[in-house]
Amino acid sequence: MSSAANIDHKLDEKCLSSAQLSSRTSSLDSSYNIDIEIGRRNGGVGGHGIGGSDHQLTDIVGDGGGGGGLDTDVDDYHDPHYQDSIQPSLNFSRLAYNLTQFNETYDVIRGGRKRGRSDAAGSGGGGRGGGGPTRSRMMAAVRPQCTPHHLKRTMRSLLPITDWLYNYNWKSDLVADIVTGVTIAIFQVPQSMGYSLLAQVSPIYGLYSSFFPALIYSFMGSSRHASIGTFAIVSLMTGSIINEMNASNDNPLVMTAAAAAINETIIGSTATTTAASIGGQRLYSNIEMASMIALLIGAYQLLFGIFRMGFISVYMSEQLISSFITASSFYVLTSQIGYMSGLHLTSHSGTLSLFKTYADFFGHIHQANTIALSVSFICIAILLFFKLYFIDKLKQWTKMNIPFPIELTIVVGSTLLSSLCQLNIDTVGPIDTGLPSPLQPRWSLIPKLWLRCIPLAIVAYAITYSTGKTFATKHNYEISSNQELLAIGTTNVFSSFFSCLPTAASLSRSAVQETVGGKTQMASIVNSVGILFVLLYFGQYLEKLPNCVLASIICVALKTLFAQIFDVWRYCRVNKLDGSIWIVTFVAVIVLNVDIGLYVGLAYSLVTLIYKSQRPKTYLLGSIDKSDVYVPLKKYGSAHELTGIKIYQFCGPLHFANVEYFKRGLQYRTKIYVNHVIERRRKLQKAHNRRLKDEEQEAAETETTSKSAAMICGGKFQRMRTFSRDTPTTQLSLDIVATADDLPTHLIIDCSMFSYIDTTGVTTLKTTVQEYESIGVKTFLANCAAHVVKMLEKDGFYDEVKPYHVYITIHDAVHHALEEQKGVGGGGGQQLSGTGDSDDRMIKQQMPTDDDNDDDEEVAVMIPINNYQSLDIGFPLNNNNPN
Repeated sequence: MSSAANIDHKLDEKCLSSAQLSSRTSSLDSSYNIDIEIGRRNGGVGGHGIGGSDHQLTDIVGDGGGGGGLDTDVDDYHDPHYQDSIQPSLNFSRLAYNLTQFNETYDVIRGGRKRGRSDAAGSGGGGRGGGGPTRSRMMAAVRPQCTPHHLKRTMRSLLPITDWLYNYNWKSDLVADIVTGVTIAIFQVPQSMGYSLLAQVSPIYGLYSSFFPALIYSFMGSSRHASIGTFAIVSLMTGSIINEMNASNDNPLVMTAAAAAINETIIGSTATTTAASIGGQRLYSNIEMASMIALLIGAYQLLFGIFRMGFISVYMSEQLISSFITASSFYVLTSQIGYMSGLHLTSHSGTLSLFKTYADFFGHIHQANTIALSVSFICIAILLFFKLYFIDKLKQWTKMNIPFPIELTIVVGSTLLSSLCQLNIDTVGPIDTGLPSPLQPRWSLIPKLWLRCIPLAIVAYAITYSTGKTFATKHNYEISSNQELLAIGTTNVFSSFFSCLPTAASLSRSAVQETVGGKTQMASIVNSVGILFVLLYFGQYLEKLPNCVLASIICVALKTLFAQIFDVWRYCRVNKLDGSIWIVTFVAVIVLNVDIGLYVGLAYSLVTLIYKSQRPKTYLLGSIDKSDVYVPLKKYGSAHELTGIKIYQFCGPLHFANVEYFKRGLQYRTKIYVNHVIERRRKLQKAHNRRLKDEEQEAAETETTSKSAAMICGGKFQRMRTFSRDTPTTQLSLDIVATADDLPTHLIIDCSMFSYIDTTGVTTLKTTVQEYESIGVKTFLANCAAHVVKMLEKDGFYDEVKPYHVYITIHDAVHHALEEQKGVGGGGGQQLSGTGDSDDRMIKQQMPTDDDNDDDEEVAVMIPINNYQSLDIGFPLNNNNPN
């Protein structure tokens, strides 16, 4: 008969009355073991229950060796006052397993089984093809990649337009996409022209950068709502790189032929004149550098996509991106004050460049163009009025989601005003009609720009991906990080040959595209067509557009970016470390510059990530109403710690960098300090040895002076004195047992949160089990994931720690711990508890005394039996007992 059948048979014989409670114990979450509590209340549970070697349902019934057992009247069950006084005990409705027993009971899939099937298949193919198992495996891996289905899936992955265009709903989606595309084009014309000023190039290149990138991305992008083109932060970083090149020797001034002729006519010019003073120009123009920057960042993004490195975006946290964009917005605003005031300020780059620009501005503010200042103020006031108040009211009145094109209205109105009134302000200037011809990049710029372009490539991708991810989550579709790298990389590489700036997704335009009702990237195609019409037919009419108007439009567009400064309070309220990332990044960008500040913020973000991994949360767990639910004690008031059992949870990976924190947290939570216990016992050892010496001297004097007293109690005294003389360390255990009452009997380490464990972590678990069991605290591991178990096996954990120390769940470990506690602390007579192994048993007996002595004396000592257990036994030992 199986062990489970034996249990059922004994239950039928011993506890028929408990069947009356079965209807109340149908669920593990709400069932309680009332039978054993009733037995304890009426007579105590003498035995430890049904056999404990297999971890079976030993909590259900006691043997009744200590008294009344289950003789309680059944009517007591229905007494509400009596039931309220009963404390529910731990219930277990199945067999309790350690890891070894669980693996023996259930089929474990080994890695070798898969290899065996693969090898068999490989050897069979090798006989036919003559290439052996290796060739067969290679063919088996390559053959599925060449099927028409796989090629079709690959094409849809690389060109998402082939997927969404095939399923495009022309009736319902086309009208929405056309309206959205036209709206985005109206917004993008003034924005792109203004953002080109940030990149230190002519506004016409901003229009080029709005046509080509949006068209290319519509074929390859996986986001349906991302609006690709010029973006303030990307244009600002491009302009910063151009300023650094112009300020250094990487882009020196050279003399033109006309300048050289002038130089020859000036007497003494060799010593006093320079290329700048006689009209020289730079070796590389600004648009040449901007196009090469676009080519380089596109190449970086393509490489990242080919090598499937889309995961790099996860290391740029939300706090980092929010702080970086907010701080960069101040640079964008600062770069426009020269256009709004009509001043030609010196471009600054590097550390404290923001403060140097404001110092230069206030130093020349008396030279500002009052007309430009007035026009800028009027434009900003009109834009803010419409943005903050009138557009929302207009939507309520018209019941339409299409925003009013106030930017385009201001552009048209200011252009007409400038043409009619001949205002003394700077304008856009000549705009070429038509599309640009492809140009070969200046390859000599690569050694000078390749390093500077790395942060810009990462930022452009991070902004594009985060924007697309936001709307994908909102509309319940997925985008691929690697495909976004390929799409934005191809967009920048292709556009760089047509004098375009580096591009990325625009936050504001993408929001408009989603709000108006755009469904797919068909809206970007319509947008490109609209920009094309401007380039072919309307570009010449924008030549009189004032620069201060474009600068005003840019400054008002930064409103949503400046609003992110309030995010710092939310991050600090949720987590102070997250708030510190925002603050450090913001300060670094403002003080050091855009690119260096990004490096500092990213480095600090990674440091905080390492810090969090090194110092994860730790908890001491307790049981909810003595059920199988274990929760942190400090979080749930209903959770209670089981007597003599500490359950420690470490919420993070266990590796070389945090093993010390793991041990300190274990000591802090459990209040068990192994070194302190060992030191206390060492002191007790010394004190005990001194006491033994004094007792022996006193006993010797007593024997000499009083032979009659020695004859009366000589037998028992002689036994104890001789044993004390021969084994003083054993007698020390008397004091150890007396002073160890504050230690728990068992420690359970919850490994469910171990996402990763390395060799150092395995060694730490091994030494922890050994150290705590050396002071009498039995230590178990519970909830070990498959990868943790695999690491334990690989690193030889079970060579030094027996496998029964690892349990499937916390509940299994708790069940076994309670069984061991019952075996040690039962009623009269000998009791055994454990897994069936003699090394895991604890024996306690009463020492026999003389019949004529009414006072029984009990002597209990602890004798180490192996590395993990101790044998609690009284003297003299019964040699006839087989246990």
